[in-house]
Amino acid sequence: MKLSAEEIRAVLDEKIGQDDVIADHDHTGHYYKYVPTGERFASVTTRNSILDSPHLKKWSAGLAVDHIDKHWEEVSENGGVSSDLKKAALMAHEDVLQDAGGCGTAGHEIIERYLLSWMENDKQPEDITKFITGEDSRLYAIARSALQFIDDFEAVPIASEMFVVNQKDGYAGTLDVLMMITKITKNGKCDKHTWWTSTSGKMSCECGAKAKRVFALVDWKSSNSLSKPEYAMQASAYWYALWRMTGLRPEETIIVRLDKFQKKYEVVRVLDRVKAFNAFKQVAKVHDWLYSGESKTVPYTLKKQVFLD
Repeated sequence: MKLSAEEIRAVLDEKIGQDDVIADHDHTGHYYKYVPTGERFASVTTRNSILDSPHLKKWSAGLAVDHIDKHWEEVSENGGVSSDLKKAALMAHEDVLQDAGGCGTAGHEIIERYLLSWMENDKQPEDITKFITGEDSRLYAIARSALQFIDDFEAVPIASEMFVVNQKDGYAGTLDVLMMITKITKNGKCDKHTWWTSTSGKMSCECGAKAKRVFALVDWKSSNSLSKPEYAMQASAYWYALWRMTGLRPEETIIVRLDKFQKKYEVVRVLDRVKAFNAFKQVAKVHDWLYSGESKTVPYTLKKQVFLD
C-alpha cells in the first residue's frame, strides 16, 4: 500500500523520536549515539572512507607541482625548495578540499533551512536565496540548482537532514531528504526516459508516458562528478537504516548533483540497491578491522636453530 506524504510523516514521528539519534563526532571521524540503547556508531561516510580514488592522487600531485611553479622565483633565489614551501605544496590539495567541503556543507544548510520553512509553514517559500548567508556565488548556484530540481520534479519534502541508525549492521548517518517526486511512467516504465526534466511544464512526454507520484530518498551532492560508486553505497546504506527504523521503503533512491557555478543539476538513480548495500557492508568490515586497534602482525623469532643433514 502506497502512503501519502502525511502518512509517511506520521510513521516517522511514531518510529523515530526527535532525540533518539544524536551527533557524537570527534577528531577521528563522524559518529552518532543511539540514545535508547547508549550505543555509538560510526557514520556511513566514516566507514566508507577507506575507499581510494586513484585520480585524486594525480590531482593532488598536480596541485603540489603548480604551487611550486607559482613560487619558482623563490626557489631560484634560495637555490632550492625550502621546507616551508614543500609543506605548503603538500597541503595545497587539503586547502582545496576543505574549501569545497565547507561550500558543500553550507549548501546543505541552505537547502535544509528552505525545506524546514516549507514544512513548518505548509507552504513553499518563493525565494530560496533569502536563506543564504554570505556572498559566496557558489552558494547561490547550489541553492538555485536545488530549486530547479524541486520545480522540475514537482518535489514535496517529507523530512530533511534526519539522523538514522542501523543497529543490526552497526552504522548511523544523516539522511539528506525524503520527498514525494513526480516520475514519468508507462505501464510502470518509460521506455525512452529514465528521468525526465521539464521543458514544457507538463509532466508527460511524446512517447505517451504519464506521470506518477513516488516516495524517494534523495542524497544531495555538490561534487564535480557522480561517477563515484561509493555514492550508491552511501545512499543505499541510508535507505536500509530508514527501513530498519521505520519499515518505510522509498520507491526510488536517487543522487542529485547540484552545480556550484550555474543553475544546473544532474540526477542518477541507484541501479541495484541490494548489491550497493552489500558492497557497503563489506567495505565497512574492512574499515572496522583496520581501525580496531588490534595488532595485525606479531614479531616472528626463531629461538632455536635446527640444522638437518
